[in-house]
Amino acid sequence: MPTIEDVRRYWDQRALMYKSGTKATTNDFWFRMLEIREITDVLRSLEPNDKVLDVGCWDGFSTVRIAQAFPQSVFVGGDCSV
Repeated sequence: MPTIEDVRRYWDQRALMYKSGTKATTNDFWFRMLEIREITDVLRSLEPNDKVLDVGCWDGFSTVRIAQAFPQSVFVGGDCSV
């Protein structure tokens, strides 16, 4: 079973390898699009001015696309990887 440090090291290595490229999060473009669609569907009940925190968003690729569907809400993303 990987430790938290193993997980962090894995994502830090991907961050260094791919910088801000789309492969920094996953190699599978369609998986990423499915994730964005599903999260967007779950958030349909957001009210104007609601705030959403995306923890572990890496470079914000998905966060930005999801936020575009809810222009009256506030999105903030953060990640501990490089």
